[in-house]
Formats: sequence, structure tokens, C-alpha cells
Amino acid sequence: MKKVRIVIVIVVAGIIGVLIIRAISSVRETLNEPHYDLPTSKTIAKEDSSLIAQQYWHKLHVDETYNSKVRNPVSFLIYENAYELIIGRIDLEKEETFNDLIIIENKSVTSSAYYTYNNIEHNHYFNFKYLVGPINPANHLYLTLSGDSISVIRKTDSLISYHLICKNVSIRYAEDAPKDFFFIGKEGFLNITKRVPLNISLLRKGKAVFFLLLAPHTSKGTVPADLLDKMLE
Repeated sequence: MKKVRIVIVIVVAGIIGVLIIRAISSVRETLNEPHYDLPTSKTIAKEDSSLIAQQYWHKLHVDETYNSKVRNPVSFLIYENAYELIIGRIDLEKEETFNDLIIIENKSVTSSAYYTYNNIEHNHYFNFKYLVGPINPANHLYLTLSGDSISVIRKTDSLISYHLICKNVSIRYAEDAPKDFFFIGKEGFLNITKRVPLNISLLRKGKAVFFLLLAPHTSKGTVPADLLDKMLE
């Protein structure tokens, strides 16, 4: 009996030792990890604000802009106190038509494992994440859509707009690349992912594509299918 107790003590001590070593290693990695974030702000770039038609702009206010030393800012805005507008910019290697640039995939995905994300939770029913760290200019955009009632609102050589009852959405820049932007409804009762009424637009301007999402500000809200598309210049 005494030997059993000794063995148990040794095993427990070993487990505690491993956990302590892992914790120290994690702290060291965090301390050594480059700090890319800059302070958030309540303004957005002039080029971002120029995307929105003037008749809609005066009903918007900036909630938070997430700034970085090494990538374009990501902005959260509130429209009419009823909708959340997210704006991100993706730089391109060269000007291309959407037919050559964008690959649409109708499938459910997760954020990429073993990568660091800035996880933004502005409300209690969806999460929005983007990769922390430098992002190289893209020559392809892989847009994944998962949800119900997916519909194309408009498609031109420089603009694609969708509406869907969204489970998750992502953008990456190569077939095997990590997801850069990732939007998902939060898990609720029985771990069921909440569906979010969502407008999505990709707008190309020169050597950049702007990624815009419009969702209700509250979990019980809806969003007109063509509202974001109408808001764009």
C-alpha cells in the first residue's frame, strides 16, 4: 500500500512538473512574440470612408478601428444604431478582374489551427477574427460561404455582393493558406452555431479589395438583403 502511495505521489508530481514547464514555455513564447498591434482609434482611413455613399455616411459612426504596424486596419462601424459594418482592406499584387481573382467555395470551415488571431467580440452572437502579423499582397482570394439562403445581390467586374443566413465566412489567399478573415455565429444551446443574417461585399479599387460585412447589431435583428450593396458608391 505504501509503495502504491509513493507511485501516485511520483506520478502526480510528474504531471504538475510538466504543466509548470508548459506554462513557463507559453509565457516565454508570449514575451518573445512580436507585438504588432497599435492602439485602437475612433477614426477610419479616408479611402475606407469613401466607399460609402454620402447619403448613408452621415448615419454611421465609428465604434472601433483596430490598427496594426504590419497590416491594414480593420474597422467596426454602427449604422443607424441597428447594424454593424466591418471593413477590411486586402492589398493585391496587381490589378486583376474578379473572374481571375476570386474563387468562391460553398462550405463550412473553421479558423486555422496554430495561428494567432485577433478575436473581436462586439456583441454576444457572432465572432470576427483576423490574423495577427504581416500579410503579403494577394493574387487570389478564396471566399468560403456557409449558411442558408445564399443569394447573389450584384456581380460586376469590380463588385460582388451576397446575402445569406450565415454560419461562417472566411477569406484566405491560397488553396493551402491560413484563413485571414473569419466570421462565425457563436455557439448557443447544445453547441449549435447561431446563424446570422449577413450582407457581404467585395469591392475592388485599383490594387486593393475591400471586404465589407453588414450584420444586425442585436441577435434578434435582421438586415435587408441589398442594404450593404445600396450603401456602396
